[in-house]
Amino acid sequence: MIRQGPEHLLERPTRQQIAALQESDCYIFTLEPRRPIDWSSIPLRRRRLATIWFLESNSFVKRLKSVAMENGVKMLGIEATLATEERATAFGLDYQNYADCMYSGCMADYRKIAKMASKLSSFLSGNGKVTVKTPRGTDLSFRLDDQLVEVSDGILTRARAEKGEVVHIPSGSIGVTVDEESGEGTVVYDNTILTRTARIENLRFRVKSGRIVEYSASSGIEGFAEYFENSKSRGQSDLVRFGYFGFGLNPNLRLGYTQDDKVLGMLEVNFGSNERRGGKNKGSGDWWGTLGDATVVVDGQTIMTEGRFTIF
Repeated sequence: MIRQGPEHLLERPTRQQIAALQESDCYIFTLEPRRPIDWSSIPLRRRRLATIWFLESNSFVKRLKSVAMENGVKMLGIEATLATEERATAFGLDYQNYADCMYSGCMADYRKIAKMASKLSSFLSGNGKVTVKTPRGTDLSFRLDDQLVEVSDGILTRARAEKGEVVHIPSGSIGVTVDEESGEGTVVYDNTILTRTARIENLRFRVKSGRIVEYSASSGIEGFAEYFENSKSRGQSDLVRFGYFGFGLNPNLRLGYTQDDKVLGMLEVNFGSNERRGGKNKGSGDWWGTLGDATVVVDGQTIMTEGRFTIF
């Protein structure tokens, strides 16, 4: 439908969908079908029609969100349904372990996660200076940009429903956009990055004035090179500019099962579009990965040492 169907059928909800939402207390949806979508087969101009995350800015989402807000409908996205046999095969994962990990992540104690997020928010607010170092080569400094802190704590409240916010599970992360031109140093993604076309090990960036100026990897570099070269050919230089960083807070998730950014103690470093989050980077894509055993200092105070929080 997204590839070839009439666009007007995808740009607005049907009368039946609207009527059903008006009579609902909670709208629960899943992300993507059983089989992974080959986004390269979908023309760029039509990708805006997709509503996988229900965070997209298109007519369909805006209309459904408006109805949900008017009626106080809570919206919950279930990521665990991504753990299908077809997706496990595509990512080279053991299906049962994949499904078990995702289910366990959904069942985390989100009240505890919310408490951790509340404590961390005070450090991530404002425009403080941040340094990140890891034993495997990351040595990065940057400044925050005084934007609202983004919290994913899995708690679906009436207040969030009234604002039209969507909550996803498994949840458990906190992060914030950064001063996009402030990043200096080296980033080493020491956790494996799985894409639809490659398995990338030890991806390394040299960052200057917030932009990636050099990159390498011990294997699978073609997976990132395609992203990098496509951003240049499309004239979207913001897609290789630093945009966001955050911490994983979910103790039940494990590395290697598509949710690395939410694993407790992992640090996410993200380049590319962050406009939706309040940043300045424009474009239609981003690149992220995670670092382990990080030591993080914010305005002179150490909040994490070798992957363990020191403020809880």
